[in-house]
Amino acid sequence: MSLDSKVSELPLGMLGTNATGLLNEVRVSNQRIQKLLDRPEIDSMLKDASGAMAGLRRTAESPELTNSVAQLQRTLRRLDKLIAGKENDIALSLDNLRVLTENLRELSENAKRFPAQLFFGEPPKPATTSP
Repeated sequence: MSLDSKVSELPLGMLGTNATGLLNEVRVSNQRIQKLLDRPEIDSMLKDASGAMAGLRRTAESPELTNSVAQLQRTLRRLDKLIAGKENDIALSLDNLRVLTENLRELSENAKRFPAQLFFGEPPKPATTSP
């Protein structure tokens, strides 16, 4: 089989048609992109985005931000040291707070059901007479 016979078997007509179609699609896409880029608001959006990025860069590189982050890190380290070893105390305080909350809830419920009891206490027990 010769090179000429192999080349003659290639679907050159279909390849040419497909290539032409692809080029037309690329041309149409380019025209649409150009129309989009020609809009005046695109320029202002690009300028705004550029300005915003410059502002972000200035903020990120500012000494104030660096100092604030360093201060936050120092504060978190101190807080970690303060809390370290106090887990039991914190747990005990939270448990006491839970008990206090339950007691207040019970007192509130009793005050709703027996408002006089809140001010005057338990009624006196009936006197017993001895024989």
